[in-house]
Amino acid sequence: MAVKEMKEQVKDIIDQLSEEDLEVILPVARRLTELKATEKVLEDEEMTKRIAEGLKDIEAGRTKNWREVSKD
Repeated sequence: MAVKEMKEQVKDIIDQLSEEDLEVILPVARRLTELKATEKVLEDEEMTKRIAEGLKDIEAGRTKNWREVSKD
């Protein structure tokens, strides 16, 4: 099945749901979006490396106050 068709089916289903059902599904949809974003970060070797370096900087105390940085 094509992506376009799947999206249309999902939209049709959502239109039929009650408010209570939507309240259940919304957090799941948000979490799925977060997981996809995390997956993209983890697939990016350079970004993962930079995050690891940043965490090491924090542990070593190599940080700046955000107020100081925002003045620059």
